[in-house]
Amino acid sequence: MLTVKINGKDYNLKFGLRVVTKSKLISKIVDSQLQDNTMGVGLEKLAETIAEIFLAGSQSEVPELQYDLDNEIEKEKKLDVVYGLLDDYSEDGNDLFDLYKSMDEELEKKGFMADAAKMLKVAAEKLKVEAKNQKVKSLRPKTNEAQKSE
Repeated sequence: MLTVKINGKDYNLKFGLRVVTKSKLISKIVDSQLQDNTMGVGLEKLAETIAEIFLAGSQSEVPELQYDLDNEIEKEKKLDVVYGLLDDYSEDGNDLFDLYKSMDEELEKKGFMADAAKMLKVAAEKLKVEAKNQKVKSLRPKTNEAQKSE
């Protein structure tokens, strides 16, 4: 369990199988890591992911942030509360990227989620490498043989 102090209150974050699965947390984390940072899109996605991870982790330990995991409207209302908490956290001089790393590490430490997270991170890294290789190939000038076959 990870404890985060905001406005003098401790928020205990615990990443159980149900909430991680129902909130599709792992795929959101991987998706945020695959984002292209062009025009800040990647940073925006990361900020959303930080809030999502915080909300998911708070489900078993923080009553005021709990919601029906099948109700998107309730979730959005609770996310608004989390964004406010994260603003306060940041305004108190804390680093949101450090919080992200701490939550990510906590998620990776726990049983099945640890194994799944590791596998998905490896897959994400492979996809990044493949995407970079494809980009490099598309930027290379065509050889004479390739031009003749066109």
